[in-house]
Amino acid sequence: MDYRVIEKKAFTVYGIEEIFTTENGENLKAIKNFWKQAIGDGRIDKLAKSTNLKDSKGLCAVNAICDYRSTGGSTFPYMLFAFMTDQSNADGYKIVEISEATWVIFKTKEHTEDYNNLETGKCFCEIWIRVTPKE
Repeated sequence: MDYRVIEKKAFTVYGIEEIFTTENGENLKAIKNFWKQAIGDGRIDKLAKSTNLKDSKGLCAVNAICDYRSTGGSTFPYMLFAFMTDQSNADGYKIVEISEATWVIFKTKEHTEDYNNLETGKCFCEIWIRVTPKE
């Protein structure tokens, strides 16, 4: 799994947000299904087109971000997002200002209906354990 830890200045994203729970590992199944449904029903393509970008500069038009705000308990927000630019048409999408922070950036395979994100999920969990402060 390809990942890196970076310091990133504040930025704005927009997209499709869901709240997931970590109880009983539910998020591991639910996030996969979220991607699968969004690909299957055309929401990913619609979000990608909303960027109005002709050159993605090596980035995927649609990415994912999680845990960018508190939702309480064992839940966290997860968003299929596009970066906000001057060309973006964010009408109908949730817009989120992301604060400056240290981020772990994962580069994964392209998400398709057949993609199995088990490898990504395992790597994410291993990295999360390493970078999360112990209480």
